[in-house]
Amino acid sequence: MVLALASRYVVNRETYNSSMCHATISLLAQRIHAGDPLDQDEITAISGWQAEVRWQFIDILFLSPLGRRWLRARLLNVLPAPERAALAERLLDWIEDFDPLHRDRSIRELVSALPEETFDRVLVWLAGTNAAGAVWERVAGTSRAALREAALHVLHHGTPLARETMIYLLLLDPEHPDLLSTEDRTALLVEMLVDPDPEVRGHAAELAAESDPELLLTELDTFLYDESERVRAAAWATAFAADHGAAAERAARLVADEGAPLSIRRSALCALGERLSTEQIAPLLALLVTNPERTLAEDAAELLWRQHRHPLPAQSAVQSPHPAVREIGERLLHPTHGSPAAGGDRPGAPSSAFYRNLLGVRKKLKRSKD
Repeated sequence: MVLALASRYVVNRETYNSSMCHATISLLAQRIHAGDPLDQDEITAISGWQAEVRWQFIDILFLSPLGRRWLRARLLNVLPAPERAALAERLLDWIEDFDPLHRDRSIRELVSALPEETFDRVLVWLAGTNAAGAVWERVAGTSRAALREAALHVLHHGTPLARETMIYLLLLDPEHPDLLSTEDRTALLVEMLVDPDPEVRGHAAELAAESDPELLLTELDTFLYDESERVRAAAWATAFAADHGAAAERAARLVADEGAPLSIRRSALCALGERLSTEQIAPLLALLVTNPERTLAEDAAELLWRQHRHPLPAQSAVQSPHPAVREIGERLLHPTHGSPAAGGDRPGAPSSAFYRNLLGVRKKLKRSKD
């Protein structure tokens, strides 16, 4: 308490600039390092110090994360413009302060204080840090042309995290739905669909399926074979929306193509399972549950269990060479707790084996009494 009072007294004296001493600077810095915030009058007084003295004070605060946060949050905005820009540039040196997993509101003040040339130079890096939101707000405040140029620049040169963060903030964030024009949005999607990162392509394909399906339809073969499952799913959704019958035939042929990669066949089967009726898909599932490829057979059995219970594939599943598939078939056809939709019985059903067994027991008991 005495320390705080003493430092407040000194910082408010009119003679502070001429009589500044290292001890006083240290006392103020200690207060900030200890989490004891200075009041606004004290901060205003610091902004009036001689620049040389003030930088002695700033150099001490550079030594701790708490000190640097105070500089960003409290001091930047009250400094003369040249000194403000110089301090913002110096604060870029501590990369650990820009951890994308650590949110820090003071970073926004730093981004707004950076000189234009410096901001342009570090934009790609900052776009992958906890400063990303402030970066795109600053760019969006200039012009749509600048926003498009910056977004394309990050797509071409940024890290995967920078690109994914940019996609969310510019294309998905509900708080900023109209930052990009329709033309700019399409231009970004075109670039994103050929991005080397599967997550970026996945985002792009899902967005294109909703707003620009032609981007997928014109290169459908490419997207149906993409290594990203999200891209393939979006491509199948677009294909079925454009021509349901043609897409169903294409997917069925692809599932049956033993020369196609397994992941591609599985995506085609998933697309069929989501969009065909049980009667339509039952013959295909009946074939697949006995397929020598275990993963494909298990996928078919999972569709049978979750969505498409039908006697034909259920009876076929019991004959499968794969234990997990046989188990599903046997459960569906179990005489006491099977699924009627799959050809099994429910306990107590008049036609069930369980019910018939109960009737037989009652008849035996009656005869024994007689």
